[in-house]
Amino acid sequence: MLFQERIILNKRMRFGAYGVYEKWGKVLLSQKKSGPFVGAWCLPGGAIEFGETPEITLKREFLEEVCLEIGKWEFKSIVTALGDYDEASQEPSLHQTGVIFSVLDAKEVPDRVPEEVSAWFDLKSLAGVHLTPLSRTVFQVESI
Repeated sequence: MLFQERIILNKRMRFGAYGVYEKWGKVLLSQKKSGPFVGAWCLPGGAIEFGETPEITLKREFLEEVCLEIGKWEFKSIVTALGDYDEASQEPSLHQTGVIFSVLDAKEVPDRVPEEVSAWFDLKSLAGVHLTPLSRTVFQVESI
């Protein structure tokens, strides 16, 4: 019984809010600089902090990660994805749930330094991009 409890304790769950911002047939992604998916590309967004709504989280994370102030957005979906928090793990150890929004309008905020590198990616070429499990699920892209 102790062994089963330990396995359960090694599992992690994350609940976050993420935005799909599309322009010109491309989508804005940010590159993770910390956590289990360092170097992978992800939708801008992140963990919902205590007391925040998903919408507030979305706006805060966009401002922090890519220096964009969101003007308009709409709910898109809720997505779940499994991934390995520890690369030595034999089975998925991270269960991520994301509230996904379509970002309809955003403007750059001058004089801010983004927390992560961001870039625009062609929606038709995402299969060749190293995406986080959650982003792969959102865009229905197989792992590379």
